[in-house]
Amino acid sequence: MRQAIRALGWASAIFWILLLTFTATSAYSAILIAQGLRFGEPSTSVQGGSLAVSLPFVFGDTGLYDITDFNITTLIMDSNGFGISKSSTLVPLIPRASSNFTVEHDIALSVSQMATGNLAYLLFNDTDLIVNAILKLDFARAIPIELSTNISLPWGAPFYGLTVNSVSVSPISPARFRVVVPISYENHAFFDLSGTVELQLVDVAGNILGTGNGTLLTRGGQIPITVDISNPQRVTEARLFFHTSYFDYGPYVISGLEIPRVAPIV
Repeated sequence: MRQAIRALGWASAIFWILLLTFTATSAYSAILIAQGLRFGEPSTSVQGGSLAVSLPFVFGDTGLYDITDFNITTLIMDSNGFGISKSSTLVPLIPRASSNFTVEHDIALSVSQMATGNLAYLLFNDTDLIVNAILKLDFARAIPIELSTNISLPWGAPFYGLTVNSVSVSPISPARFRVVVPISYENHAFFDLSGTVELQLVDVAGNILGTGNGTLLTRGGQIPITVDISNPQRVTEARLFFHTSYFDYGPYVISGLEIPRVAPIV
């Protein structure tokens, strides 16, 4: 019995020694990871209406133990918590004592997706998007670690401050008028605008009185429209349709147009 108790005591002591050794070396390795981990220079590119961001994580030295199931997930949301983009990167194994081991995490932000549904307001308003980053890994194949953080990402609208300026009207014939509609905006987006804008003039009953087209410029432009009506005051609103190489959007409705009164040609 005494030998069994003595053996049990030795086994218990050995277990605690191993546990303390593992804990100490794990803590030491964690310090090495924290000291050796750094962010590389991010790179960005525009591909097919999406902003692609590549963020490199560089491990200088992973310490005494392997890192397994290294996973980083980023979720981009608007200020209302509506999901815009989700990207994940999984590395099954980062060997111990690795030097300059690099993990590339790619994030995609689709402009065409933003031009639909609840996100369409981002075409006209600057804001801060929320980036939720979650980092998970298994350390020494025994200790799961999870970290998370939120950061802000500035967003610039391609049609920031869109307005219709003073409309001009000139008669062409007794029942035809030329209406020039100036629109203005500022492109705060990360991409250049190219494409066309279609403008429809509509009366109170929703009838289309005339249609015109213009080229998308950095700060807007003028869109001339010929309307076949004797009274241009029938025009009550403008509907804008944007056609770009990245997205299509419309209608953007501008109500309460002020149409100057002009005498027709008799």
